Amino acid sequence: MDTQSFFSKLFDMSFSQYVTPGIIKIIFVLSIVMAGVAAIGVFTTFSSTLGGMGVLLGLILAVVGFVLYVVLARMGLEVVIALFRIAENTRVIADNARRPNDGLG
Repeated sequence: MDTQSFFSKLFDMSFSQYVTPGIIKIIFVLSIVMAGVAAIGVFTTFSSTLGGMGVLLGLILAVVGFVLYVVLARMGLEVVIALFRIAENTRVIADNARRPNDGLG
């Protein structure tokens, strides 16, 4: 398992350790909060400017926008994590290839 602290990874000038996988959950939570704030803004704007019909339209657009934003944020963050996992697995393969052959193969 990884024993280095967050700050030692953050200030690793060789970039041999990744910080992003450790903070990706925080980024996703912030994305959900931002989507919620935006949804409230959309709902408030539509309901205050268009009256009764604006409440319904604002509610629909706020919910659809919120769900769409959260789904897209999740997909984007999953792509980032997949890239980091590919890099980590590639490093393991490269390290294994550099080891001297022990005569078993």
